[in-house]
Amino acid sequence: MTKNILLGKGNFAEVYSSDFPNKVIRISKNSNDGFILILKNLDLVDPDKIVRIYSFTSDLTESLLEKLNPLESDLLSSVDWEEVNEEHFLGSVQNEEVKSLLQYALDLYGKIYQREKVIFELDLSPSNIMLRENGTLVLSDPFGYIDF
Repeated sequence: MTKNILLGKGNFAEVYSSDFPNKVIRISKNSNDGFILILKNLDLVDPDKIVRIYSFTSDLTESLLEKLNPLESDLLSSVDWEEVNEEHFLGSVQNEEVKSLLQYALDLYGKIYQREKVIFELDLSPSNIMLRENGTLVLSDPFGYIDF
């Protein structure tokens, strides 16, 4: 996979355009990318609610993902992100579609914890809720640091 235009940058990875239609390249900053490890375990993931992964390198540092669009709306303006991430409470979420998606992220967090994997940081924020081409809301990368 070759890098193209930088589309986004986070603490653990960078996302670039790709030569493949409707796909992007995610370059992880280390080979123990917990988010990609989760996406590989499809029994944990609902593909309707989280970004789709198409391929990845053997060391998990590069992956080809579904291209998503930023959510440019006030749907998330009332959300208390600290309350969601630290207390796992969704009381401030007014939109039902957003609430359902965030509840899914919290449930996924719980499933991973039950499998004895340690998650240090839940990282839900407006930049991690995106849109598919069909207008469906999905999670792009709901976890910060993951240690397996």
